[in-house]
Amino acid sequence: MEKISPDKMENREHIDLKRERVASMKKFHLLNTILILLCFVCCRSTGLIELLSYKKEKHYESSAINDTTSLTLCAQWQLDSLSIVEILQSSEPTDLMTINYICSVLPCVYTGEAIINGKLHKYEINAGGFTYLQNGENESYLLYDKDRKFFLEELWSSDKYNNDIDNDNY
Repeated sequence: MEKISPDKMENREHIDLKRERVASMKKFHLLNTILILLCFVCCRSTGLIELLSYKKEKHYESSAINDTTSLTLCAQWQLDSLSIVEILQSSEPTDLMTINYICSVLPCVYTGEAIINGKLHKYEINAGGFTYLQNGENESYLLYDKDRKFFLEELWSSDKYNNDIDNDNY
């Protein structure tokens, strides 16, 4: 058996340590590259939204439903910044007539400002499932119709409306 001198042993340890560092740096750079690409793809495909502010408010006078039940539900309704960004990113443009036909206007909203595709917008997300956007003099409405996890009520449909009338629930 060959004896290894302390100098050679130290040199081997030093080489092993360098190999570990190089491997670690390669992993870091690979993960960093993947993260950058992922961010690029996400921002490119959905449009960049930078949330500047958000605040929960109550609009009792604007609600068609101003009862104890809706006020209790509104008190429990919570959105965080990630939820607001998802709503703004995933909602589809619509018109006021559609909003009036399929959404309830509830007395609770989140208001704030966001930069959407490089432009400053004021927004108001109603617990009934729609968003009002304003950019200067331009106004638009958005409808979030994916799932209703962020909102207090389901969207109305002609089937639901007709069913409620048939069953005297209206």
